[in-house]
Amino acid sequence: MPVLITDTAREQYLGMVGRYLRAAPHRPARPDAARRLIETYDAALARIAADPHLWLTHPGPYPELARYGFRWIKLHRYWFAWLPGPPPVITNIFDEAGDIPRWISDDDGPVDVA
Repeated sequence: MPVLITDTAREQYLGMVGRYLRAAPHRPARPDAARRLIETYDAALARIAADPHLWLTHPGPYPELARYGFRWIKLHRYWFAWLPGPPPVITNIFDEAGDIPRWISDDDGPVDVA
């Protein structure tokens, strides 16, 4: 089953990859972190495609996020949110250290295959 992705989730994902690949004044580029995120993204797609209805209704520390109706999975240090579909649609991708409630998007319009 294909997994779709919203424009917002794609921007979140590519933004994290880009930040890892760019050096900043206070830290070097982190290509290994970018590689790990890409591998984790691929693993999340495979798990979501295999059973989009299983998984959590919210990230553990944020029960208020259940109101969005997303399913959630945490792999490595990243949270992935999606609507189970069919087909499943990835709506949000966050680093565990991010302020998830502040940045969550209720965008559920798929734009492309993930």
